[in-house]
Amino acid sequence: MLSALALSAHAQQPASQLLPYQNPNLSAEARANDLLSRLTLEEKTKLMMDASPAISRLGIPQFQWWNEALHGVARNGYATVFPITMHMASSWDDALLYQVFTAVSDEARAKAQVAKKSGNVKRYQSLSFWTPNVNIFRDPRWGRGQETYGEDPYLTTRMGLAVVNGLQGQSFDGKPLAAPGVLASDQSKAPQYVKTLACAKHFAVHSGPEWNRHVFNLENLPARDLWETYLPAFKSLVQDGHVAEVMCAYQRIDGAPCCSNAKFERQILRDEWGFKGLITSDCGAIFDFFMPGYHGTAKTATEATAQAVNAGTDLECGSAYRTIPQAVKAGMINEDKVNQSLKRLLVARFQLGDFDKDETVSWTQIPENVIACKAHKDLAEKAGDKLSVDTSLCREDSFVRNYKKSKPSGFNKEKAYLIKGEHLPAGEFGVMHGSMPVRQLKEVAHQYGASLNEYLVSVFVWSVYTELLHGMPGGRPIRVAVPVNLRPYFDSNTTKNFFVMVSAEFRPTKDQYTFEEVVQIIKESLHSQINKEHLEDLFSYSVSNQMNKLMRPVPLFLKKIAMRLVYTKSAVANTTTITNIGNIKMDELYAPYVKGFKSFIAMSKGQAIKGTICSYQDTLVFTFSSVFAEALVQKAFFRKLAADGIEVEIQTNGVYYE
Repeated sequence: MLSALALSAHAQQPASQLLPYQNPNLSAEARANDLLSRLTLEEKTKLMMDASPAISRLGIPQFQWWNEALHGVARNGYATVFPITMHMASSWDDALLYQVFTAVSDEARAKAQVAKKSGNVKRYQSLSFWTPNVNIFRDPRWGRGQETYGEDPYLTTRMGLAVVNGLQGQSFDGKPLAAPGVLASDQSKAPQYVKTLACAKHFAVHSGPEWNRHVFNLENLPARDLWETYLPAFKSLVQDGHVAEVMCAYQRIDGAPCCSNAKFERQILRDEWGFKGLITSDCGAIFDFFMPGYHGTAKTATEATAQAVNAGTDLECGSAYRTIPQAVKAGMINEDKVNQSLKRLLVARFQLGDFDKDETVSWTQIPENVIACKAHKDLAEKAGDKLSVDTSLCREDSFVRNYKKSKPSGFNKEKAYLIKGEHLPAGEFGVMHGSMPVRQLKEVAHQYGASLNEYLVSVFVWSVYTELLHGMPGGRPIRVAVPVNLRPYFDSNTTKNFFVMVSAEFRPTKDQYTFEEVVQIIKESLHSQINKEHLEDLFSYSVSNQMNKLMRPVPLFLKKIAMRLVYTKSAVANTTTITNIGNIKMDELYAPYVKGFKSFIAMSKGQAIKGTICSYQDTLVFTFSSVFAEALVQKAFFRKLAADGIEVEIQTNGVYYE
């Protein structure tokens, strides 16, 4: 409140009576230089933290650097929620994305005014937004790929520019605006402000894995990959989008943490690309320098702080920078370096109009009723509808559309025969591929009067029966879960997965079945289930819970517990799962360069071995994934195929050598 009063007081004074940093008619740089000269080292330190407190004696208001706006103003109460980033990227429409983030920045400005008037600006309520994420998404195991614009550097660049221009109040082509729809002018004598501060993150080469980001050291990255894949979006956002902030990533590159990596922060970002804005750390990144078991490049917070500031990290999200005075006193940092970093932060805040009265900052005139207004909700719906037909997830749920309330049947609760045995060491995973000619496989399946799926499922059941049950009656049935595509049976427009699981069952009740008998039993089991009426019953059971209005008030954590129990019981109701991905088609342009496809699926509770089928051109590949130390079932499976005259070529991931 004191800082607000101080600002109000100096706002009423004539320019001739104002201190230079209080004069809105001076440049942001001149004002920053003057204010720097009036600050103590301890005050400078406070202003280099993400939660910057007010400094009442100089009329400096509090400021929160950490705010999020990935697909709408986040973590700050009621606001318009737009489709997730990856969703919007598949529209391939950067002009639409510019409209979206113009709306986001409108709401951001309105919300910031509400917080300012309250007299207490909390985290996520200021005007610095750590968006967009322009990392390249090339490995689905990363864990944060949904934040990005995909795997293509050019698409990421175009979308990233649209976000920055929309957030910072620039035209679509990157020219600064003095007010909504009004281009800034060098001839104007009135102060001209930016709308919000955007931030390109995470610099650089931060594309997972998420679990070891605090310890990971990226080494020997090919130069071509660096410059053609991971850096183009950052370079364009700096040079074409004039992005206000860049966030350094958690990991190390060639031994140096990104937030103390002089090659990337100084040489590339500032010297080569001419970046004039500020660099912020990711949250807690400076602690990674010295925390035991992490990067280990520093022994103390003071040493870590010195490394980061000297490399060019201007702002810390965390608390290590509290040691700046100790680092200066110890000679680890020259105070000129502190001034250099803080000047960038102050310039950014002056450019926002953070020190000036609202009447002079046109962006503060955006009304509060713009927040989650109908126009923005309509725009969010348009962004959802504008997606590429080939890549979008249609909002229509085909399960719900085809739901019939009559007698939905539940999942099979009876336990199946579960394969047991010694497991591989933790973290190891055995994969065995069997490649075979489709023509031979069809001929053999035809001899047994079976389809490819029926034959291969029968071979698996036969392998378990002969190898593990030794041809004897068993107490529990051998069941194989098989996904069934519902599109041939029901009307569907969605590109979501639209399938249910049926179970091929073999329950041995006598000694020594022949393989022909097993094939016949599996065929009859599948045929009895794969019909429209039964499939409708299966998926109607799942949908019935969704349609039950009495279930809606149940807390989410209870629903999760219930779903976990259902999942576990349904998993152990089957011996394994065999999934047929189908025949993979390839554009003629790329076909000469693709030799084949292989795929596998992960384990689930009770099922420590699974099978996957996929075919490409004239070759079908059956892949086993398993955590068992022995490969008894896999060997018996492929031996049976070979005995039937099918030529099988075996490959493994190295876990199974025989």
